[in-house]
Amino acid sequence: MSKVEKNNKLTKIIILIITVLVSYVVIEGFSDASGLKKHPNYSKGRIVKFKSGGTSGGLHFSYPENTNMWDPVMSIGGQKCRKLITQNLNSLIKYEFPVVYSKKDYANAQLLIFKEQYEIYGLSIPDDVYDIVIDLSKCKQ
Repeated sequence: MSKVEKNNKLTKIIILIITVLVSYVVIEGFSDASGLKKHPNYSKGRIVKFKSGGTSGGLHFSYPENTNMWDPVMSIGGQKCRKLITQNLNSLIKYEFPVVYSKKDYANAQLLIFKEQYEIYGLSIPDDVYDIVIDLSKCKQ
């Protein structure tokens, strides 16, 4: 292999490595554009209502942040989960669940009602809602 061929091969490898690194940085930036995973803030919130129509149900909840009350809607996918929440809604609205939110986008909040959400954020399930979270998480199986 000539010197020119070696240089061309090395140049292609360097371009490939740079492309992979740039792609990773861009994807990471977009995957957490709100800062929810990298810089989460915490509060407690309550379910207000649940609309189970459409392709994914809308879980309406509210949580306080400083002196404001925020009322985001969290999408719930899966017919089993929507049915389980609908069946238990009257008891679920009595409880406060942890909320993870970003100060960059208060509407992009998550009411932590499923075990997998606690795992994503590295949080333990509070004792007062532990049984409820475990029961709701069965719909994800």
